[in-house]
Amino acid sequence: MKIRANLILVVVFAAILISIAFLRGYVQIPGLSPEIKKSDVSSVFVVDGDTIKVWMNDSERSVRLLGINTPEKGQYYHDEATNRLRELVYNRSVTLVSDSATPDEDVYGRLLRYVFADGTNTNIILIREGYARYYPLNQSLIYGAEMEEAERNARMQNIGLWPMANISCIGITIFNYNPSGDERKNATSEYVAFKNSCDFDVNISRWTVVNKGLDIFTFPERFLVSGAKIELHSGIGNDSFSKYNSIVYWDKNKSMWNNNHDNLVMYDRNGTIILNYTY
Repeated sequence: MKIRANLILVVVFAAILISIAFLRGYVQIPGLSPEIKKSDVSSVFVVDGDTIKVWMNDSERSVRLLGINTPEKGQYYHDEATNRLRELVYNRSVTLVSDSATPDEDVYGRLLRYVFADGTNTNIILIREGYARYYPLNQSLIYGAEMEEAERNARMQNIGLWPMANISCIGITIFNYNPSGDERKNATSEYVAFKNSCDFDVNISRWTVVNKGLDIFTFPERFLVSGAKIELHSGIGNDSFSKYNSIVYWDKNKSMWNNNHDNLVMYDRNGTIILNYTY
């Protein structure tokens, strides 16, 4: 009995130590030596379905939700994903939790975090409800198994983005339709950037982009590998291609996008609408 009592005391004491560590903002995960950071912050602004801005340490920081990827601008279900995340976190106190299996920040300086609202992991909610795909930066993510299961269930139910998910993962990352200066004199400063966020390469050969004025650009024979970007610039220039970053030109000596209002439609070679973006 005395041994059992001592064992209980040891277990209780260990639980208290872990609780104190977590309240101070970090815990140690067996096998993953770096600290896991925990921060209680105020949500400031929802950028899109997987990025928010928060106020912490007297400054604004961008936060990329870990382990998920939502549709880009102009892509099917982009607005729905953004609105759902806004419902979950906008103008509320949230808790950010890092993962020792990933870097603290991405290449853009955004914090990589799980975002908890009212004790619930919003990253998993977005996957479970069909607003996001599971996007494992590392196979050892703390919540990787839960996220993978959440995506499997969303796929099986065919909810959210999944009915259209296999059409394309091409999205708009930058749309510089109103650059500084006079684009009539320097049309090439006006451009739109597309990214392949699929986990597979996409053949964009003979795909077209059409503006409101019905100008048509046709992409050359090209595969856009997973994670690669391609910029479509107005004006005339020399196309350049690399594995992950390419630039092409309309080859028309004029601005292609109105400054205040226009519409971009991207079609695949069969005439299926891939993107339909209006600003």
